[in-house]
Amino acid sequence: MDWTRLGRVVITGHRDHTSAVCSDLQVDAVPLAGPAAVAHFLWGDDDPGNGAHPRDVTAQSPLPLPGGYRVSYLRLAPGSQTDYHTFIRDTFGNNADQQHPGFHRTPTVDISVVVQGTLRLELDDGTVDLEAGAVVVQNGTNHRWSNVGDDEVVLATVMLGTPASAPPVSAQG
Repeated sequence: MDWTRLGRVVITGHRDHTSAVCSDLQVDAVPLAGPAAVAHFLWGDDDPGNGAHPRDVTAQSPLPLPGGYRVSYLRLAPGSQTDYHTFIRDTFGNNADQQHPGFHRTPTVDISVVVQGTLRLELDDGTVDLEAGAVVVQNGTNHRWSNVGDDEVVLATVMLGTPASAPPVSAQG
């Protein structure tokens, strides 16, 4: 895949009562805390029902408000997780687990697709290894990601803001 095109965002809307492309732009990669963890914060909106076009997510909080959303790609190099752990601590603040580097819990439902590589999802009760094509629905749980393969991992995510007081989703036993 041509990663130089990874940050392309095409926004559609209405013009003269017809559907149309309103914007076609390239979003630059953002080194998170070093070269081993890079993100493309593509787009987001905290009031998507207002009829306006979505706004550039880089001008907003990394976490959406209830009813809002964020769209991003995360790229993790194989090996050291130090850059990723630093990013989580610096970006998510109080949502980061200070006792367990890289772990975090956000008031969001995250729908993530592993685009490339082998990614480990670590939860309080164990781990799940995911290959390209796997989809994870993260329901505000404490978790962290790590690249456990030999190639770069690419994870595409849509974060949907939920009320901070929303009850957690229970595991089915």
